[in-house]
Amino acid sequence: MLAEKRVDLLLRACAAVQTVDPELAGLLRDTFDLSPPAALPGLTTREGQIAALAAAGLSNLAISRRLVISVRTVECHLARVYHKLGVRSRRQLPEHVYAA
Repeated sequence: MLAEKRVDLLLRACAAVQTVDPELAGLLRDTFDLSPPAALPGLTTREGQIAALAAAGLSNLAISRRLVISVRTVECHLARVYHKLGVRSRRQLPEHVYAA
């Protein structure tokens, strides 16, 4: 129980830090092995991949290059992810992705 509270606190801290310093948030997630879940409930595999990369602070261009898809495709997937998760901005994404 205590371990779950610590992980939850770390995830919340990462989500808060993400807006100010995405690199530091990524370092925290890597250091404490706070990787996103393999599958995000309600999302397709590709939507989950894109959501995790966006939550980690990658730009749409960086995501498109990494996954070898167009920027427009990334934008379309993110729009569906936002709708499915009830997210209104990219800043809210880490909280939903890493809390899943």
